[in-house]
Amino acid sequence: STISKFNTKYPTGIHQQIDNDFQEDNIYAIIQGALFCKGYSTGVMNITKHFYNGTGNAIKQLKEDAGIDNSSSTVTLNIMKALMSMDYFYSYDTSTRTLKIQNMQRYLNANYESYIGLIPCDGVFGRSTNKALIYAIQAEEGMPVSVANGNFGPSTRNCCPTIPYSNVETSYYGNTYSSSKINKFSKLINMGLYAHGIGNGNYPTSVNSIDIKQFQNKFALPITGIANLSTWLSIFISCGDVNRT
Repeated sequence: STISKFNTKYPTGIHQQIDNDFQEDNIYAIIQGALFCKGYSTGVMNITKHFYNGTGNAIKQLKEDAGIDNSSSTVTLNIMKALMSMDYFYSYDTSTRTLKIQNMQRYLNANYESYIGLIPCDGVFGRSTNKALIYAIQAEEGMPVSVANGNFGPSTRNCCPTIPYSNVETSYYGNTYSSSKINKFSKLINMGLYAHGIGNGNYPTSVNSIDIKQFQNKFALPITGIANLSTWLSIFISCGDVNRT
């Protein structure tokens, strides 16, 4: 209901005021308050019920921290959801692993926002990041937004490509995968591997068989160096492959 009301009242989002617009609005106050709570400066000490450059720059910084286009200060539905959440989009921890996980989270937001909304970019690999990776897999499989659900269910499994790819598995609509698609799948695998402590966190677009073997050995899978379905399931869901021996 809240989403519906927001879209009805602000079909193109909430826009920054021009300088000679002196109208006050409670929605501007809510935005300012949420920015304060997340640690963003609006250029003023108090809530003013205005949406000028200071608040606009804070929104742009939030968008940059979330990994999405920050050329506009418009508060979209997803930005409003982010403001109203307890999620953070930066971290004071500058350790290598935290920064690498943030890069992952920002990549997911930048490329799959229509599927995942905006996930936190706090450098912590948690449930939301893992689910976003599954959504990303479904997106690359060609699954419509209305169908994708972030669960590694039967359709997702049927479309999941074995890498190296031999044109066996097909997309949601029955098409074989292009090399560029396989590159994107490979990047997602490398993200999943890094969450398990394998790889350097640079997320290349090819899968290193040595990394796959290391993971398979760690999880007592047949050590083949091939990213088959059982390996995918073990990387991305907590129960792994329930049909494994």
